[in-house]
Amino acid sequence: MNLESKETNAPKLKSRINDSSRKSQIKYRKVAVALDEAQNYKRCSNIYMTEPFHQLYHNPRCSKSRATNRILEDQGVAYEVIEYLKDTPSPAELDELCKKLGVEPQQIIRNKEKRFKELGLSVKDPLSRNQWLKILSDNPILIERPIFVMGDKAVIGRPPENVLDLLN
Repeated sequence: MNLESKETNAPKLKSRINDSSRKSQIKYRKVAVALDEAQNYKRCSNIYMTEPFHQLYHNPRCSKSRATNRILEDQGVAYEVIEYLKDTPSPAELDELCKKLGVEPQQIIRNKEKRFKELGLSVKDPLSRNQWLKILSDNPILIERPIFVMGDKAVIGRPPENVLDLLN
């Protein structure tokens, strides 16, 4: 749903609210939250125009990723959280990430993951850079995490304190 549809549908939903209807109130709250998020997004987009763009490739189930997220929040860093298991990076995006990290794609593979073994792969396999990037894009669980991007540089948050080196 784009921002315009959230804003144009809100008056229609708001006018239909019946105070005695709990279901309608819940719908209205969801729209109000969506509108608030849209307004916050607009405010944040202005920040990104004036400051370097920061991103955290994050897996909320990973303790190192959560710890890195906490460090960034404690430091007051404005950044976009990308849950890469839901919003899978393309091979081109992964290529850009590897360049910012200064590594080859095989160096950001979690080779102890069950999926890696299921695919019958080895990091020593003679595959091209593009083939490794495609494997990572098709199997995002194999991407090392977390990855924090700040401008044209990036760092893997293992240990989570690695992000502090990039911030300083």
